[in-house]
Amino acid sequence: MPRGGAPESPYRPAHVRRPVLRSRKVAHRGCMRQILKASAIMGGSSLATILAGIVRAKIIALLLGPSGVGLLGLYRSFITVSSTVAGLGINAPGISTIADARARGDEEVPGQVRVAVETCSAIVSLAGAIILVVFREPLSRVVFGGAVEAVTVGWLGLGVMAMVVSVGQVAILNGLRRLGDMALVAIFSAVASVLVAFVAVWRFGETGVLIAAVAIPVTALGASSYFVVRALGAPRAALSRQALLKLIVRLVRPGVVFMVTALISLVVPLIIRVILINRLGVHATGYFEAAWGISMLYLGFILQAMGTDYFPRLSEVSTDRARINSIFNEQVEASLLLAAPAIVGMLTLSPLVISVLYSGAFAESVEILRWQLLGDIPKVVGWSMSIVLAAQTRQLEFFVVEMVWAVTYVVTLYVGLDVWGLEATGIGFLLSYIVYVVCIWAVLHRTGTIKPKRRVLVLTGALFLIGAAVSAVAPIEGWGLGIGLLCTAGLAAYSFRTIVNHLRR
Repeated sequence: MPRGGAPESPYRPAHVRRPVLRSRKVAHRGCMRQILKASAIMGGSSLATILAGIVRAKIIALLLGPSGVGLLGLYRSFITVSSTVAGLGINAPGISTIADARARGDEEVPGQVRVAVETCSAIVSLAGAIILVVFREPLSRVVFGGAVEAVTVGWLGLGVMAMVVSVGQVAILNGLRRLGDMALVAIFSAVASVLVAFVAVWRFGETGVLIAAVAIPVTALGASSYFVVRALGAPRAALSRQALLKLIVRLVRPGVVFMVTALISLVVPLIIRVILINRLGVHATGYFEAAWGISMLYLGFILQAMGTDYFPRLSEVSTDRARINSIFNEQVEASLLLAAPAIVGMLTLSPLVISVLYSGAFAESVEILRWQLLGDIPKVVGWSMSIVLAAQTRQLEFFVVEMVWAVTYVVTLYVGLDVWGLEATGIGFLLSYIVYVVCIWAVLHRTGTIKPKRRVLVLTGALFLIGAAVSAVAPIEGWGLGIGLLCTAGLAAYSFRTIVNHLRR
């Protein structure tokens, strides 16, 4: 009997069967290492972005208070949403096209896609900026409720232009799997934008918030342009005007659907901010922005690694269900292992984190943050599932589940404000992602695309129960802190041991 404990098959020679098992173990170990490497690279850039965001928010919170933080959130949301619409969603098809070409060894397609993406981005970004300038008056009234001057909307168009082009260039780097270059783009833009924000807010007060918001995409554009040229050189792909137009159409056709679905996830926070500013005032928006910013930033390194490495890998095997299921289980397990200590630790230290990163005036953000941290658990699982749909270009299902999430969140918030007050922003976040996971699981299970392994299900359920328990005892003075820190340490040890065991297999 072999060392593994199972007898050799009499119908298959041992010298054939054993290497197959070893190759599977090597493939699993290599995949886990790839996930961890991507998480480390993008986690480093996310850490720089987080620290930059913390410093930027701290500066604005100290100089302008919750209203300044709320304004920055509104401006950034507006730029992000507008650039998503203007970009026509060509980034996801661009990434998958380049990744597929790399898998086939085609060296011409990446250069052609680069020309198509940059040409399309330049045209649509300029058109989007012009539209914002022309319609700045009605946009100021409808989107910002008259709280922002029309001329400000026009200046935000500059940020939209820069973001459309820079995101397109980062997509090119993503398709080429240039994770290091992507990380450097994020780090440079984060550091540079903080310096601009400090000078602008200190010198111009509330007007400086506009400059701070626009500086983020502008600095990213400068960095992404440099690294794309370094990776591919000057544009030199030989494409006729007709061939270029055909390639752009090929990218835009599926891209529009991705744009609409991405727009949903971006519009929802903007809608929430508008609801809060109209019903509870700009200070409530600031409390929500503080909790939302922390919840999004600390989890960013996991989700960003998922988007930059996980999506191209799935795109390369989009027709192989067995391989997709294997990659999915490895990715979601690694993501939960990395997220578990952070989630429970943040649940334990929420009051301290809010006070240090913002100020004592943001105490109302604590409970919002705790609800959102619990919601991050189903969010990690849901994102892992949704990227499977994206890689398989199942656009209708992708759109439907995103719409279900959006409607659930907005309706829960709108109704819940009268019941739970400001905490409805956090409760709605949790409920919406639970519904999201159920819906997307139903879609994928129906087609037999994925089958979560038992350890993934157990890990998800255990993490949620531990998180809920820590959140419940957190307000108890002394005991809450001790229990929370003990659970955090235990999860950190378990995650470390599990990851090491995977790498040794």
